[in-house]
Amino acid sequence: MIHHHLTTALRAALNYYLDAANQAQTLEHLYNTAHDDATLIKILAELREKSPKVIPHATAGAQSLPLVVCQQMSRNVIHRPLGGSALGVEQTISNQTAQIELMTAGAEATEVLGQLIITALHALRKDFISNGYLTFQFENVAELAPQEMLAAEELGVFVRRLTISAMMHDSAGVNLFSPDEVVGTLSLGLSPQGRVTPI
Repeated sequence: MIHHHLTTALRAALNYYLDAANQAQTLEHLYNTAHDDATLIKILAELREKSPKVIPHATAGAQSLPLVVCQQMSRNVIHRPLGGSALGVEQTISNQTAQIELMTAGAEATEVLGQLIITALHALRKDFISNGYLTFQFENVAELAPQEMLAAEELGVFVRRLTISAMMHDSAGVNLFSPDEVVGTLSLGLSPQGRVTPI
C-alpha cells in the first residue's frame, strides 16, 4: 500500500517543483549546496522538458527515462490490538519499508531529482501522518551493487535508490462475510458478539 501512496504524493510534488511558475519557490525550498542557482535552473529545465514519470513497481508497458519507481519491500505485522470479537474490527499495526528507485540519462539530473524527492518526502511527512501513518521517515540513499553499476553504465542510466520506513495502523473493518460465532463449550459466558454476559 505504501508504494501507491508514495506514487501519488511524488507525482503531485514533482508536478509542483517542475512547474516553471513555481521555479522561485522550488529553488528556495530545495536544500542543495552542491549546485549554484544557474546550474539548478538548467537541470530543472531539462527535467521539465522531459518530465519524470512516477510509477508503482511492476507497471506494465515500456517506460522511458527519467523514471521514478516506487516499490513496497516489506510489511511486517508487529502488533495485533484487540479486534474481531472484542471490538468488531480486526486491526493490526505493521512496519513497512519502501524503495524509491530513480533513473535518468545524466548524473547531474539524477542528483537533483533525488534531492527533489528527498525534499518532497520531508515536506509531505505531516500529510502521511494525518492520513493514518503512525511514523513516516526517509532512511537513506543506497548505492548500486558493482554489477548493477556496470550494467547501468553500459546503458547510460544513472540510478539512485532511496529507502522509506513507516509504521501504519491497518483496519479491516467489520466482518461482512459471517457473524461471529462461539465454537465449543469453553465460551466463558461470551455472547456471539463477543460481549461478556452473566453466566
